[in-house]
Amino acid sequence: MSERRSPTDLPVVFANFWATGGMRHYADSVVEALSARTRVVYLRNYSTTVPCESEPIGLSFPPVTPSHWNALRQIRRTLQRSPSRAVHLNNEQPALLPLYPRLARLNSVITLHDARSHAGESLQKRAFHLLHLRLVRRFVRKVIVHSEAIRDALPAWFPRARVHIVPHVNYRRWARASPAAPAPPLRVLFFGRILAYKGLDVLLEAFAPLDPQHFHLTIAGEGAMPPVSAPNIDVLNRFVSDDEMAELFQAAHAVALPYRAASQSGVAHMAFAFGRPVVATRVGALAEAVRDGENGILVPPGDAAALSAALQRLAETDLRQRFEATIASDQPGSDAEIGARLLAVYDA
Repeated sequence: MSERRSPTDLPVVFANFWATGGMRHYADSVVEALSARTRVVYLRNYSTTVPCESEPIGLSFPPVTPSHWNALRQIRRTLQRSPSRAVHLNNEQPALLPLYPRLARLNSVITLHDARSHAGESLQKRAFHLLHLRLVRRFVRKVIVHSEAIRDALPAWFPRARVHIVPHVNYRRWARASPAAPAPPLRVLFFGRILAYKGLDVLLEAFAPLDPQHFHLTIAGEGAMPPVSAPNIDVLNRFVSDDEMAELFQAAHAVALPYRAASQSGVAHMAFAFGRPVVATRVGALAEAVRDGENGILVPPGDAAALSAALQRLAETDLRQRFEATIASDQPGSDAEIGARLLAVYDA
C-alpha cells in the first residue's frame, strides 16, 4: 500500500499569462520567493530563469486559435492529474475563465491587485472586472490582497472572511546591479502606463515652477500624453522593455507616483528594489508602502504645490541618503517572509 503524501509535500501551481510588464515582474518574483521553500509548477506562456518544474505553455491572445484551446486542455490536464498544495492565479486572466469551475474543487487562491477598476478604464474593462469578482466569489476559495485598503475597497457583497492580507513581494531580482544615484540635477522618474488616474498632469504642474537647472523629469510609458515642451523633461511614450526599465531606474534619484486614486502600485516596489525613494500621494495602499519621512514623502492627491515642495525636499542629498539607507535595510529577508506568508495562506 503506497504511503499517503502530506499536502505540504505537494507542489504549488502558480499561473500567470501576462507575459510582459508589471504582472510578469510580480509573478516571477513570487515564484522565486516560493521556490526557496517549496516545489513550484509555474504555468506561463513565456520563458523564465526562475527555478520551477514546468515549461512554457502556448496560451495565445486573442483566444480563438486551435493552439490556444490546446493550451487550455494542457492546463486542465495539469490540474486534474497532478495533486497540488494550492493553485494560485495572479490577478484576473480572461483566457483562464473556462477553467474557473474546476477551481472550486481545488485549494484555489488568487491575488487581486485592484479592488475596483481604475478611473479612465474602458466600460468593457470595468464590466469585466465586476464580472470577474463575482466569478472569484463563486469559484475561488481564497483571495490575497496586499493591504487593508484594498480589502476594504472590495464591494460589500464580497466575503471578507476569504480575503488574506499578504505584503507585496519585493522586486530585487529585477534590479540587477544598481549603481549609486547619479549626479545632480535631481532626476525624477514617472514610470508606467499613462492613464488619467495616475495624475501626470499634476506632476507636470508641480514641475513648472522648479528650476530646470536643478530638476529633471523622465516620463516613460505608453498612453495619451499631455503636451510637453520643457527642456528639462524627457518623454518615452511607448512600452518600455525590462532592460530599458533598469536603465531608467538606475538613472533616477527618485520616483514620482502622483496618483489621484489607486489600489497600489508595483512601480513603488520596483523603485525600492533599485534603492530609490518615492514621492507619492496618500491614496490606497501607497500610503502603506511609502512611509512618509522614512523611505519617501507622501502628499495629498491633486496638490501640485505640495508635490513641488516634496520634490524640492528630495533635492537635499542628506535626506535622500537617509531614505536610501532605510530602503536598503527593508529589503533583506523579505523574500523569506513573503514565501512563509503565502504558504500559510495555502495551508489555512
